[in-house]
Amino acid sequence: MKVQCGGCRATISVPDEKVPEGRTIRVLCPKCRSPIQVSRKTDEDTGDAAMSGEGATTAGGSSLSSPPTPPTTDLHTMDMVEEGVEKALVYLTDASVYKRVEHALQQMDYYISNVQTVQQAVAKLSSNPYDMVIIDDNVLNPGKGEESFYHYARSLPMDIQRIFLFCLVSRQYSTLDQLTAFKLGVNLILNTGDLEKTRMVFERAMRDYRKTYRAFETELKKLEE
Repeated sequence: MKVQCGGCRATISVPDEKVPEGRTIRVLCPKCRSPIQVSRKTDEDTGDAAMSGEGATTAGGSSLSSPPTPPTTDLHTMDMVEEGVEKALVYLTDASVYKRVEHALQQMDYYISNVQTVQQAVAKLSSNPYDMVIIDDNVLNPGKGEESFYHYARSLPMDIQRIFLFCLVSRQYSTLDQLTAFKLGVNLILNTGDLEKTRMVFERAMRDYRKTYRAFETELKKLEE
């Protein structure tokens, strides 16, 4: 099934089996990165499945004028998650640290997208709207000549960066060091010595972050209307 982004009008192919019937999922347009809510429902008259959703229209639908022919996007990297479920992209190079962070996120009912390489991380972030993006010192400072996911994330437009809480799990920087976080361009620092406090720190940071940018998001939505 093909749906059309309400922002840039790009046509996106979404496998029917990836969208549970009667539920809504949230995906990110790979072209303009606008969030799209996609639902699959059964037509009462025909019994056929159909795609619909806020920010999207079925390709060729009458609700939008005919757009230029956009590229069809491969959605293998998209996380098909039900609307309302919070998501975290986790790129941690230490398995023991990852397990501690994973446990905290599970307690918070997050969907976790765990990546192991720069290529995986970039593909995921370019295809999905995450609530949190979590990296460590090795991702922050990759080896000489290696590609940097950190710099990719920092190069995103500011309105896109504000969609997610950018967290650094660090062995060298102190937890909640706001000055260093500002200098590094992240929203939160969690020292590995404080991993037992991960859930508390994440919940507090997310609460404060959403409060800070609530007004910004409200104004942005007004501009989009």
